[in-house]
Amino acid sequence: MKKNLTFALIVLLILSWYVSFNTHFGIPKEFDAHMKQAKEYEEKEIYEDAIAEYEQAQACLKEKKIEIDLKIAEDFLAMHEENDYVSKMESILSSYEENEKAVIAFTDYYVENDKIPKAVQILQEENKKNPNHKEIKSYLDELKGSYTTIYASYQHVSRIRDGYAIVKTENGYGVIDSTGSALVNAGYEKSGIFGTKIQYVPLCENGKWFYANEKEHKKLVPDVKYEFMDTFSEGRAVVCENGKYGYVDENLELQCEMGYENATPFYNDVAAVKKDGKWAIVNDEFHLVTDFKYEDVARDEFGLCSIGERIFVKADGKYQMINKEGKKVSDLTFDDAYPFMESGQPAAVKKGDKWGFVDEDGKVCIDYQYDNARSFTIEFAPVKQEDAWGYIDLNNKQVIPCTFSEATPFYQDGTASVKNEEQWSMIKLNIYQ
Repeated sequence: MKKNLTFALIVLLILSWYVSFNTHFGIPKEFDAHMKQAKEYEEKEIYEDAIAEYEQAQACLKEKKIEIDLKIAEDFLAMHEENDYVSKMESILSSYEENEKAVIAFTDYYVENDKIPKAVQILQEENKKNPNHKEIKSYLDELKGSYTTIYASYQHVSRIRDGYAIVKTENGYGVIDSTGSALVNAGYEKSGIFGTKIQYVPLCENGKWFYANEKEHKKLVPDVKYEFMDTFSEGRAVVCENGKYGYVDENLELQCEMGYENATPFYNDVAAVKKDGKWAIVNDEFHLVTDFKYEDVARDEFGLCSIGERIFVKADGKYQMINKEGKKVSDLTFDDAYPFMESGQPAAVKKGDKWGFVDEDGKVCIDYQYDNARSFTIEFAPVKQEDAWGYIDLNNKQVIPCTFSEATPFYQDGTASVKNEEQWSMIKLNIYQ
């Protein structure tokens, strides 16, 4: 009798332990039942009831499972309840640390619905939180070259400088910002852009140059009839009178004699000036940094040559790199060069009939292989292959296919001016939306 009683007690203890283990550490029976019922509802496409069963199954657990919440989100989507789906997915991303599967699923949803900027935003946020998730990083790399077109149609759009671009229409020149919004009516004979510190724009109307504010009201009108007036840069602006160039300050007072044959805007406290057919580098006090000995200086369409504190100068038919102190950076020479557009980013250089890229130390970092190119900004560079332009990244990976008639370097906010056939517009990288 005692043996039977003892045996019974042991059995009860085992059963009690088993129930306790399953309740606290394992899967309760109610959970299995709700999960089974949910799947049966799903097979019959009764998604609302399936969601209710999943929620009850989740309530049986001490710690929620991401897989169940994902099933609930999927059923919302199956019912075309997209707002509920989005809310559920956002809740999942904020509730679970290990959420890579959910991030990928949510990103796929936005990609499939052609909402790339939102997809990129999700990937960027999760990449910051969990930089070791390789699939998220890979997906972000895949989408980094995706872009949205800003529909602004012009005959020409300059590259974007300091947030502004010069545009041309059949009526004349004007200014837009990097969102494509018109700031200055495109009806002037010539136009510059707004300066950063001196917020005036140079405009030419009826053969006369002046500086205007954002309302196009005249603010600075010279007594002299200049042939050209440039955007203010570092407190000075290039002006031209009777074919001779010089610099004026914000009061239109001359800062030097009008004796140069050409001149570039100041940038990084230096500028390039031309006299007697030769170029030299001068500092902000107009003292010579180099002699007048160069055949040419590489400039962008705004005339800038020293953005990256490196300058390409031409001597004996070849371009070489010097710093703003006038000292040679490397022994490499090039047949052509495009100036650095951003400090720390490679510049485009030409050898023979192909273009490649060099860094600020004068070392080739991408070999000569393109039919044309422009320098890197924000880790992207325009390149031309055959008859079309596209963009590469620092790893020489084609991130935007060569489909444009022309393309310009990206601005810091991820926008660039591009041309499709005869029409210019702007694009914006989705990673900067």
